[in-house]
Amino acid sequence: MEIARSSGKWKNTYGCSFLNRIMCVDSCLKVDVFCYVSCTDAESRDVVEGQSITLTCRFNQYRSGQIAIYWMVTNSSKYDVISMNNDSHSTLYKVNLKPEEGRYDLTILRADYEKDNSRIECRAKDFSSGTYTVPAAYTVTVLIPPGPPQITPPKPVAREGETFALSCMSVGGSPDPIVQWYKGDVPLQAQLQKGGSRDRPTTSVLSINPRMEDDNTTYRCVVWNRAIPEELKMEGSVALRVQFGPIVNLLPEKEVSLGESLAVKCNVASYPPPHTIEWIKENDAFFRQTGDTLRLESVSSEDSGRYFCKATTTARPSGSSMQRESTSNSSILINIRHKPGETFIQPSTLEAVTGKPFTLTCSAKPPGYPLPEYRWWKEGQDKIELSRKANYTLLSAHVSHEGQYYCQTQNSLGYGSIASAYLTVYEPVSISIPLRPQVLRKETDVNFSITCRARGKPMPQVQWAHNGQTIPADSGFFKIITTNTIEDNNVNSLQNSPIVKHTYNRVAFVPLAQFFHHEASRANFEWFHYGRGLDNYGNHGTNFTDIGGDTFVGVLSIKDLTENDYGEYTCVPERPSNIELVDASSDKITLRWTEGFNGGFASTEYLITYWPASENVKGRNESCRSQNVCEIIGLQSETDYKFKVLAVNPRGYSPYSEEIVIKTKPNLRDLPRAIDAHFDKETSQLTFAVEHLPIPLLAKVQARYADSEEWILQKYIEINSPEETVYLKPGSQSFSDVRVTLCLQSNESWCGDAKIASPFD
Repeated sequence: MEIARSSGKWKNTYGCSFLNRIMCVDSCLKVDVFCYVSCTDAESRDVVEGQSITLTCRFNQYRSGQIAIYWMVTNSSKYDVISMNNDSHSTLYKVNLKPEEGRYDLTILRADYEKDNSRIECRAKDFSSGTYTVPAAYTVTVLIPPGPPQITPPKPVAREGETFALSCMSVGGSPDPIVQWYKGDVPLQAQLQKGGSRDRPTTSVLSINPRMEDDNTTYRCVVWNRAIPEELKMEGSVALRVQFGPIVNLLPEKEVSLGESLAVKCNVASYPPPHTIEWIKENDAFFRQTGDTLRLESVSSEDSGRYFCKATTTARPSGSSMQRESTSNSSILINIRHKPGETFIQPSTLEAVTGKPFTLTCSAKPPGYPLPEYRWWKEGQDKIELSRKANYTLLSAHVSHEGQYYCQTQNSLGYGSIASAYLTVYEPVSISIPLRPQVLRKETDVNFSITCRARGKPMPQVQWAHNGQTIPADSGFFKIITTNTIEDNNVNSLQNSPIVKHTYNRVAFVPLAQFFHHEASRANFEWFHYGRGLDNYGNHGTNFTDIGGDTFVGVLSIKDLTENDYGEYTCVPERPSNIELVDASSDKITLRWTEGFNGGFASTEYLITYWPASENVKGRNESCRSQNVCEIIGLQSETDYKFKVLAVNPRGYSPYSEEIVIKTKPNLRDLPRAIDAHFDKETSQLTFAVEHLPIPLLAKVQARYADSEEWILQKYIEINSPEETVYLKPGSQSFSDVRVTLCLQSNESWCGDAKIASPFD
């Protein structure tokens, strides 16, 4: 029902029942009956359960018969009038109405949570206008102390790195208690779940991401509401155990002399403590010790090596039904001071191939400590030291490198034995004397033979083929296939020399000179008369014919022959092509190219012309004989050179091949040393300078302690500026010396001389 305009008739008809059904809340919602009420902000009042409280209400002077005034309880579940004018509806309430003073007070006797913990309003209705007012409104909180904090789990055990939840609950209490977590005196943020009633618990859930440092940390839960003084706040606490580890710590290395005893403690941090601690040795499947201390009695060189301490724990966090096993380890390098033992050279079979790199490796068993130095030499050259490193590398093996090599190790405690090994240098197969370019025989001739010679190591086997088949007849295209075990088969095709088929020696005739040429690819003929090139002009004419069977005919014709045309006519070699690099070092370059037609002469030779690319100078010439792989020596390191090649036979020179530019490699003797190197022992800072070079360099930084002669590698750094700064980590003992060695970035084993840093002033 909606009352649009109140009047006396509505008052008379709906007096009591209307008042019992009023539902006017703070927001003045439109409900069964719409009323227009001046809503008043509620004042908060606290009362301890069982005690009394008086609520005051002031209004305009009472006009008898025109205004009804009453107290009303409203909450989410009930709307109840507890007094009307001077009448109280319950003995638990007492009203004091003084109309002449505009006073209407309500006293709650023995406050009860169920009936009084709500909003209580003083309302007045004017029957003449039909309006309602709320002179006073209160939010009454019946104070009930909260229950003590209950923490779950009561004995929390978490796993490091895994999120863990602690829950603190307080049952009862009005109003809902404040539940606050603390770590020490620092409040922590948690998720609060309010109960909303004394019948439901208020819970605060704290999420923790535990670390090893949190083990045995105390977490406090504090509960309080207005029913108790602040100094009487209730508190509960738990100690959180954090399962972590195991974390194994060992010294990086330890040094001991022969015959001494050794004990090394394995420090393990974990919760729970490890149930197994075991020692094992690298590359020794039979070594086992249990316990946290490694003990070695009367050590020998065989006891040197890396030892591992392995610890194992088994843990189960709170709320988990599964156990988890964790294992961790750390290692220590045990160095037994001893001289090197038996020296040996690897690989066991020393077989190099000419033109290719080969490395010999020297080592000792036992290796010796401090780490040994090495000395290499060759039989018959005892005073020439080849290398002082473990590896001796031939960058390009040569037959002259074959022989007996020796290596000896030594350190500050003595010398190892001398090892020796014989290096065999094999040579890939090649044709040293090819077939004669031309052999003429009559058809009926007998006892015909031809000879070729090949070189290589081991001795090559020679196979003859005629047109790809075992030779059935002495004609056509011949092929020599030479093999050995070092490289792939070599196939050499014979190119028959030109054959003069017809020559005229009388004036006034037209002479024809024919060159017959057999080869697998198309030939190119150029004619020369006393070095002058001839072409289709004047009284000369040339012709080129493919007659099949890989045979080509070049014909030179001369018209109106005169005495000036008498003489020798020749065919020069073709221009070499596809010149390319085979190998490069600091002072030599090896090239190869594709041969052209040799003009029919097996004696055709090749000439390389070369000069520095940056200089406008006359080139130097290097004869390569008849080989199409040639080595040019005596070059400057880190220099660009231009190369080109031509062919020459008894009939003349070919044009030059295309040019190629190649840069020689840097010479190790030219590598610079670091300059102005200084080391500050207090800050462990190393500074050094480097002269600028156009090659990428690395700085190898090494250090040693005062009681040791061994240089320990600290780090490699790329050189990016003229001055570099490096910070080292010496550990508990500072370094006595630091040195810097500059090496190639492309090969860190290629290094210059070391520079020892001066103390920082």
